[in-house]
Amino acid sequence: MHLKSILKFLILLVSLILIPPISAFNEALSEVRQKQLIHLLKQDCGSCHGLTLKGGLGPALLPDVLLSKPAL
Repeated sequence: MHLKSILKFLILLVSLILIPPISAFNEALSEVRQKQLIHLLKQDCGSCHGLTLKGGLGPALLPDVLLSKPAL
């Protein structure tokens, strides 16, 4: 994958987990699925962006940082 595609995927994934979803979407994700996505985010993204996603080798992946990025 291209770096830009990977970045878009990461922004989408983080947005789905950290930004409060609309109620209909919130109901669609089970608690188990939410935990799976959080685990994926921390394990895959955390290796570069830090386990707390506050930055590391890569930039921070926090809601306030991601909100300034363009929508996909």
